[in-house]
Amino acid sequence: MLRDWDLLRDWDLLRDWDLLRDWGSRDWGWRALLGGLLLVGLLLAPSGAEARGAMSSVPGLNLPSDGTGHATNWIAGYHVRTRLIAGQARPPGGAAQPLVGVEIVLDEGWKTYWRTPGESGVPPYFDWSGSRNLKSAKVLYPAPVRFTDKYGTSIGYKHQVVFPIVITPRDPSKPVTLRLAMEYGVCKEICVPTKAEMAVRIDPAGLRMSPHGAHLQRYLDRVPRAMPPRGGALPRILSRTARLDGKTPHLLVEALFPKGAAKSDLFIEAPDGLFVPLPEREAAGKPGVVRFRADLTKGEDPGLLKGKTLRLTLVSGQGAVEADWRID
Repeated sequence: MLRDWDLLRDWDLLRDWDLLRDWGSRDWGWRALLGGLLLVGLLLAPSGAEARGAMSSVPGLNLPSDGTGHATNWIAGYHVRTRLIAGQARPPGGAAQPLVGVEIVLDEGWKTYWRTPGESGVPPYFDWSGSRNLKSAKVLYPAPVRFTDKYGTSIGYKHQVVFPIVITPRDPSKPVTLRLAMEYGVCKEICVPTKAEMAVRIDPAGLRMSPHGAHLQRYLDRVPRAMPPRGGALPRILSRTARLDGKTPHLLVEALFPKGAAKSDLFIEAPDGLFVPLPEREAAGKPGVVRFRADLTKGEDPGLLKGKTLRLTLVSGQGAVEADWRID
């Protein structure tokens, strides 16, 4: 079986992105091909245990630990390392609660992807099926950024990201043992599929002493909040217009951002695997107002969006919000 990353990196289809791009940069065919190549790599990649080698463990559980009892050892990949951390953090308007984080640190110039990766890339996949006393694990996604290069436009993170995980135990009186099998992609000039297998035991009573609480809080604060129905903090949506027919079908969204807000952006997600082209900024002529237009001629049949509920995510350097939009 092919298990040598050098062979994967030297594979022409992974190395020569111009060849992939020539299939049509906005056609689902080449994105499906790329996704297939990454999936093959994921299936052939070394397991987390092979990648991390020997490590210490929590007594009686065979769980990797950094020595604090609140984090796993780092798992090294190709230009990336990953671990689980646990602590307490406070959601907006709520009390401190136990929280877990999947922390990813990337080498300079490398990126990984958001839940909707854009024109290329693969979203992270989280498998918690090996856990014990776990009812649910909800993954939260900090506000991402847009990347544009000669290969297209994608959505994700550079340098570092922590995905906060809200844990609900089956029996709140007992500890939770989390076992995560994660698959994700990291990209620069090439894309490398990556796997990590990690485990940590969560005892809510002991998390108050965790040294990772402040770190988790920073990334929890970057998760987009639900946009209030009226008024409230910025950014917020002012108007939404959908035109699904004619020669220029499009989605048009006007939004108000805080004064001087940097990196203002909008991302649009559709259900059922439908692809919505990334919106482009337009001048709105009003202070703080930004207009975004998604050109639906670059995507699938616009009529497929009728009756669907889209998710809009407004991002800025001073906060991020989410709102649903039903296309009637």
